[in-house]
Amino acid sequence: GDPGDPAFAAPTLAGANPHLAYTERSAIVTLSGSATNFDATTTVDFGAGITVDAHTVASATAIVAYITIGADAATGPRDVTVTTGNEVVT
Repeated sequence: GDPGDPAFAAPTLAGANPHLAYTERSAIVTLSGSATNFDATTTVDFGAGITVDAHTVASATAIVAYITIGADAATGPRDVTVTTGNEVVT
């Protein structure tokens, strides 16, 4: 769509569930996008100290990520980056 058109929605990462996890544990996190185009080329990055063991693209707007949080992972809020080609949402 045309970015000048009010009906055009820019892709965003709308949420993560669960929104918290603990160090030295594994978690399954569902990421929800809005106006995204997730596909088989999509990559997921939770930042330093968190390993994405695997992820499954459930739809163009949903990903299930299997992560392991290391002992050295910083606590507190963090950005999750999802990349599909030139589309990068955080």
